[in-house]
Amino acid sequence: MLVRTRTLAVALLAVTVAGCGAGGNGSGGSGGQPAATSAAAAPAVQKDDALAKLVPSDIASDGKIVVGSDASYAPNEFVDTDGTTIIGMDVDLGKAIGQKLGLEVEFQNSAFDGILPGIAAKKYELGMSSFTDNAEREKVVDMVTYFSAGTKLAVPKGNPEGIKIDDLCGKTVAVQRGTVQVDDLTARSDTCTKAGKPAINISQFQAQTDVTLALTGKRAQGELADRKPGMMTLISLAIVVAFATSWAGTLRLFDVEIWWELATLITIMLLGHWLEMRSIAQARGALAALAELLPDTAERVSGDRTEEVPTAELRLDDILLVRPGGRVPAEAPFDQRGIGGHVRPSEMNVPASAV
Repeated sequence: MLVRTRTLAVALLAVTVAGCGAGGNGSGGSGGQPAATSAAAAPAVQKDDALAKLVPSDIASDGKIVVGSDASYAPNEFVDTDGTTIIGMDVDLGKAIGQKLGLEVEFQNSAFDGILPGIAAKKYELGMSSFTDNAEREKVVDMVTYFSAGTKLAVPKGNPEGIKIDDLCGKTVAVQRGTVQVDDLTARSDTCTKAGKPAINISQFQAQTDVTLALTGKRAQGELADRKPGMMTLISLAIVVAFATSWAGTLRLFDVEIWWELATLITIMLLGHWLEMRSIAQARGALAALAELLPDTAERVSGDRTEEVPTAELRLDDILLVRPGGRVPAEAPFDQRGIGGHVRPSEMNVPASAV
């Protein structure tokens, strides 16, 4: 979470601590369908007048907080099925912050690497987009941390190439532009070259969804991204504790004055977890279907012959042969003038005035 002023940072820190105990099922409000989104909505939070007075007047004057967020990072922040509404864990938390301060919260979709400059340019008053809190970013913004996550390497199912995070030399690794994972891969690549090994081919994408698609489409051998908090573990632990406490109360081992509250909590958590798992399954299915449309290989022209190579090995300025009915690899820039329906490769002299 990034804020422009220290005063608002202190206020938001208090709101975050208070909001974490406000309830909810931990699903982040995410759901595969609009109905699921409303069913898992976070509870309302009461305004705190003392905190509201800490908000700078230039932010409170219009009655809202404008938040920059890269809505391609489920389940933290992503676009709902209507194609416009931004939902997710951070959105629920942001709305709770606004309610606590008596302000509306307006989330605006932005490229990840455009949020910090947007805060500096006063386009956004707050940034919530799973940022890593580091010394470099603290030089330009104030940060409030509210959960801990690391970096994890993702590979195709079964890890057919036996890739290890400490041995990525010569591998193609996808990553989101502007993230700390880019810095991590750059440092690892430098280590490779100093040891006389091939550098890591760092394939950067604007959105995290494109990073995942590059991996599932076999255009990258791995991807680096944040390792999300272990929600399965947290939810399981909470359910076990609540169930054990209510069962002990039933056996009269000790008095439990909130028996029905615990039972309701268990039900809500199970429902929220089911909605989350359903949305994840739907997202995986959509990604798999989209990946099926992408070619695994391409025909690259090399001199007077062509060779079939994996799309992950394609480089800028490679010349590809696209046959009738063939598919062009995604993210591959090409000169559309060369696609003229010819049955064999040929040179085309196109006048400068032609499109």
